[in-house]
Amino acid sequence: MTCEAVKSTAIITIPHSNIPPFPHRDMCEQKPRIGSVKDAAGAPKKLNLTVGQRLTVAFRWTVGAFLFVNFMVLWAGPVFIQGQVWKMGANKYLRMVFSLLDDNKYLRKFAEKYVYSKEVYTDFFAISVTLAMSAISSVCFLFYWQITYGTLPMWLIILYYFEWVGLGGRGMGCAYTFAHKEGHHRNGGIYKPWFANIFGNFWENWMGCWYGNVPNSFSTSHMFLHHHLNGGKGDTFYQFDLDRTSLNDLFLFLFRIFDHMIGTGSLRAFKILGQDGSRIFAENHDILWRGMFWYWVTVPTFIISVLVFAGNCGVGQIAWFMWFVYLQPLFGMTFFLAFMNFALHGFVEFGPENEHIACVNSTLIVEGEDDSFGEDDHMAHHYYGNVTHRDLPKHHETQVPFRGRVNQPISTNRIPI
Repeated sequence: MTCEAVKSTAIITIPHSNIPPFPHRDMCEQKPRIGSVKDAAGAPKKLNLTVGQRLTVAFRWTVGAFLFVNFMVLWAGPVFIQGQVWKMGANKYLRMVFSLLDDNKYLRKFAEKYVYSKEVYTDFFAISVTLAMSAISSVCFLFYWQITYGTLPMWLIILYYFEWVGLGGRGMGCAYTFAHKEGHHRNGGIYKPWFANIFGNFWENWMGCWYGNVPNSFSTSHMFLHHHLNGGKGDTFYQFDLDRTSLNDLFLFLFRIFDHMIGTGSLRAFKILGQDGSRIFAENHDILWRGMFWYWVTVPTFIISVLVFAGNCGVGQIAWFMWFVYLQPLFGMTFFLAFMNFALHGFVEFGPENEHIACVNSTLIVEGEDDSFGEDDHMAHHYYGNVTHRDLPKHHETQVPFRGRVNQPISTNRIPI
């Protein structure tokens, strides 16, 4: 029986409520590494791969290399420049201005009464509204320019990427955060019923299309694969068969995350896990499939139809628009998530019962300057899911003794930001 078959059987024969949060590391033999392998002396070791396997690895490496170069050419500038502007002092002044909106008691009361299901979620309201207004107006302006002049100049596309990333990465970071938060509350659970019935998960399934997010991916793959496996075998974000000091293996990991981002990786996993008739995984397969159809068929058809109907765009101009406005955010977000997961799940260690050690498996960034509603504490997110971003400081105090026992003689894992 293959390693994948053992994993699938071990997971799907257990009732859903008792699915283990990770597979034991001795559940099956470690499958052959697809990345760089070294012998005992540290020298590269040649793998005995078939021609088909070599072609598969070469294809994945090529896609990953493209994603790496593409990010460096188009996205690294907006990320680096705006990050430095933010760090060099812009954050102090912009935070003061934004606090006037964020701390407004009338806006918070409005959000609590009409928008969100719990008061704690009103913390999202100000940035969510301003980011949505900015993103929607930017996309509408791109449509206006495309329809009016027939094509988008490169300087305008780059300006859009700066807006998409946001100062200090707040644009793409908060868009990811809100889609992520919503994914933990399927069908608009963080919102009032009227809002949930109309929009559902607004950032995950509507705005997310413009940030490279396939609808329903957080509600399905993130919840039923990533959180059950915690980065372990079978997770679409699995990385421990790769040498994370190797650029070649980074390319392979970029392909793996891209496979997740476009939906195919998770769709295959749900299909395998649902082969025994498991209703949970079959339902998630169908929900994710509908999200993929929306992202890859419905939305592109709508965009192309609008541009064709406008009558001022040829095939080449429409392809240019789709590549730089609709697909490039997918490429940029793929690199962003791959980079973040190398940090947030960068280490693994096992306890006496072969279980993942929580504070090693999922990273806690201490005193980071770029936290987005608790995203810096990935350990709490995975293992203490009911702790809200407001309660994290008290939660951290309870974890110090545990981290001290695990990380002797280091009392706290610190990553300089």
